Amino acid sequence: MDKPITEYDPKNVWQYFAAISAIPRESGNEEKAIDYLESIAKEKNLKYFRDKANNLLIKVPASEGCEKSPSVLLQGHIDMVCVKTPESSHDFAKDGIDLQIKDGWLSGTETTLGADNGMGVASAFAMMDETDSPHPPLEILVTTDEEVGMTGAIAFSPSNVISKILINLDSMDFGHFYIGCAGGGDCLISLPTEREEISDGTHMRVRISGLSGGHSGLEIHKNSASSNKLLVRILHRALDLGIRIMSISGGIKRNVIPSESIADVIILENKIDDLTKIVNEEEKYAREEYSATDPNMNYELEYFAALSIDQPEEVINNAVSDSLVRLLAALPHGVLAMSRDVDGLVETSNNIGVIAEVDESIEITCTYRSSVNASKVAIRNQIIACAKLAGAQYKTEHEYPGWTPNLKSPILKIAMDTFTELFNTDGIPEAKHAGLETGILIDKIPGLDVISFGPDILDAHSFEERVRIESAEKHFLLLKKVLEKVAKEY
Repeated sequence: MDKPITEYDPKNVWQYFAAISAIPRESGNEEKAIDYLESIAKEKNLKYFRDKANNLLIKVPASEGCEKSPSVLLQGHIDMVCVKTPESSHDFAKDGIDLQIKDGWLSGTETTLGADNGMGVASAFAMMDETDSPHPPLEILVTTDEEVGMTGAIAFSPSNVISKILINLDSMDFGHFYIGCAGGGDCLISLPTEREEISDGTHMRVRISGLSGGHSGLEIHKNSASSNKLLVRILHRALDLGIRIMSISGGIKRNVIPSESIADVIILENKIDDLTKIVNEEEKYAREEYSATDPNMNYELEYFAALSIDQPEEVINNAVSDSLVRLLAALPHGVLAMSRDVDGLVETSNNIGVIAEVDESIEITCTYRSSVNASKVAIRNQIIACAKLAGAQYKTEHEYPGWTPNLKSPILKIAMDTFTELFNTDGIPEAKHAGLETGILIDKIPGLDVISFGPDILDAHSFEERVRIESAEKHFLLLKKVLEKVAKEY
């Protein structure tokens, strides 16, 4: 790092971000981070409310002369997705993020950065310190557990909120003004693993790694590879060779496109060459299909040991293995439909985020999204149908509503006009496929006028996540000027 991030402008934004980054804040482990934010409210003698879900609402008085202006709710989430490189020894439960700067970008060191959505929270808190920039009354809402189903926002009670304008700060493309987003939910499929012991065959491991991964909402449009799907292509063909599955795992988070998947299998010695041929062919096909999006993909077939009567292994029985592999092959993944109304917008998608063995069952987590409610229901039902055909148990959870675009939004016009005045170019209004907490808050607070914007953040939910430092400065300037206009014109 050429100099500490806290020496860059705007200093108050970076000071808050650095302080937040020093506190572990994985989803479900945000209490200490909220404690820190609460301490700031106490220090500044601001009225605040903290609920049982650790959501924090802070009231910030208007600057002098703006007391009669309409109140604005600034909102972001404190939790972050925690992903690291295979080589990293970072412990997200106790270690803060090690910040580094390269070529004008701030990132973590072999870990996610947490700019999603630490930058939004830091920008909102920095507005508390603005004495020279006129602003209306502000309410700052920091939510929890956004990354695991928006459960913080779902639990939040708006009884203390007076604002009818919401500026969500959980966006990642500077100059783009979001006015709509997809709704979605999760489906957890569980298939019991009935096991048996065998003593004939060879233990092999199939591993696919090095894929690009990324956010399953923001980056699903890139059509990059899923390691879970690529692994299942191999296993589906290998069923005809009589392989027996010992274990299978892939992915790390429900809303992250999986970048590494592993299966341990037993295969008869005289079929090893056939399995090697399948792996090589599938690698060739995948490299042809995903050369542009996943140039660093890696296929491995490792030999472990031959079994014997003295060294048997447990495997999943054939009926369950067949059901599991065919279920994974049949489940939809990736972009399923593009919007008919908004050019370039992904309308419907599903991400097979995680495959893991839990309590003698194989669990598969799907995250489905759509900007059309009927399509969201349809893809959910398709996933359920696949589960039923496989004889698996399932449950749906974390469902949240979408946000319908409003091109006539007054706060959109203010933001777009301000952006043009500041930067001599036009902003871009658009909807995003990723889910935002805005839909939930609109449901809870009818009549909200809503917009979302933020700095440039790339590769969120991956260890290559980074924020462009210059864009953060511009973003905060834009936020200040938009609030100034609300105070004077709204």
